[in-house]
Amino acid sequence: MLVTILVGVVLLAFGIAFCFYGFRAFLILLPIVGFIVGFYVGAQAMQIALNEGFLSSALSIIVGLGAGAIGAFASYVFVIMGLVLVVGILGFGVTAAILELLGLDTGCIASLVGLASAIAAVWLSFRYQLFRYLVIISTALLGASNIVLAVLLIFKQITLE
Repeated sequence: MLVTILVGVVLLAFGIAFCFYGFRAFLILLPIVGFIVGFYVGAQAMQIALNEGFLSSALSIIVGLGAGAIGAFASYVFVIMGLVLVVGILGFGVTAAILELLGLDTGCIASLVGLASAIAAVWLSFRYQLFRYLVIISTALLGASNIVLAVLLIFKQITLE
């Protein structure tokens, strides 16, 4: 009972943060999560390689810190790559839907037109910095879903299981 309420309150806090401060929260949490994951992977790798306890030597801590720094840097690189893929897929999908709606053939020419529109969508996103709005919309939806989930948990409409 207490755990469910605690989880609900934490979800509510994160939901409000992401719903109303999503882009800022995203930019703050992205390198933090990347560092934590990198640190854990590096320290875990040293635990396996040296056959000792987790963070039991200075070497595993140093390797963990180095891997954490790499993870923090990589989080930005991979997010940009992911956003490029999402925008490209959206551009291709919209073009394919329009061509299908017009009753045009979905063969090779349509694929080339879709590819050109995907490239154009990525270029426009970079040119007019539209990635920011994609992150804002995504975090707002994530925050809103967390708020709804938290309310349902707190009022016992759903369980943690």
